[in-house]
Amino acid sequence: MSHDVEPIRIEDKAEGRFITLNRLDKANALSTSMLRSITEAVNTAAQDSIEAIVIRSASPTVFCAGGDIQEFSQGLGQLEKQGSQLCALIEALNHSSVPILAIAQGKAAGAGVILISLSDIVIASEHHSLACPELRFGMYPCIVQGVLETRVPPGIAWQMCMNGKPMPASIAAEHGLVTEVLGASDFEVNAESRLAYYLERRPALRLARRARSLGSSAKQLSLVLQQLESLTLENFSIPGVQEHILGYLDMLSSRVSTKQSQVQGIS
Repeated sequence: MSHDVEPIRIEDKAEGRFITLNRLDKANALSTSMLRSITEAVNTAAQDSIEAIVIRSASPTVFCAGGDIQEFSQGLGQLEKQGSQLCALIEALNHSSVPILAIAQGKAAGAGVILISLSDIVIASEHHSLACPELRFGMYPCIVQGVLETRVPPGIAWQMCMNGKPMPASIAAEHGLVTEVLGASDFEVNAESRLAYYLERRPALRLARRARSLGSSAKQLSLVLQQLESLTLENFSIPGVQEHILGYLDMLSSRVSTKQSQVQGIS
C-alpha cells in the first residue's frame, strides 16, 4: 500500500510503514485530522502485517512543533476534539505491538515530544532538541508530562515542563529519550544506515516492544490518560491563556505577511 494523505505521507515498504510529517508551512503542527491519520496508521499496522513503523519529518530543520495552536482559537469544541484525538494517538502508540522508530532533526515540542517519548528507537541529529513551551502561554502540559514519565524520572519530566527550555539531543540521549545522536553533516545518509541496522532486527524490537508494554509505566499512562486530558482542557479557563494564544497567532500571521511582502518585492 502506498498513498499520500497530505499533510501526512504514509508509505508501506518491505521494511515497514513510513509516516512522514509533511506540513512544512506550519512546522508540522499536528491538526486533529493529522492526529487521526497517524492514529489509524499505527492501529492498522499489525493487521496489515507491518513489522515496523518509522516516523520522520520531511523537513531537515523541524521534527514537530506540537499540536496545531490555530485550532486552539476555534472554541472549546475543537479543543476537545483535538485533545481526544491526541489521547487516541497516545493509546495507539502506547499499546502498539509493532515497534516504532523515529528519525528526528530540528525541534520537537509538545505533541512532538510525545511522538519521540513513545518511540522505541530514536535516531537524532545533533541539532535535534525537545521542548515543552506551554508555560509561556500560561498553560501546563499535563499530558506531555504524563507521557514523559514513561521514559524519564518524574523530576526530569517536571523540569522540562516547567522551564520550557529546549533539551539538546545529547542530554536527551543521557536521559534515554534518544537512542543515537548523529552529526549534522551527512545526517540523512548516516541515519538511513542506522535505521537499516535496526530494521534488520525487527523481531528483537518486537520483543522489546512487548516487554515495554508489560511495564508499570505503560500501564499507568493508560490509567491516568483521561484524567490528564481533563486537566489539560482546564488550561483554557485560566485567565489570560486565550489572549496569549491569540497574540501569538497574530504574531505568526504578521511574520507570514512580512515574508510574503518581501518575496513580492523581490519578484
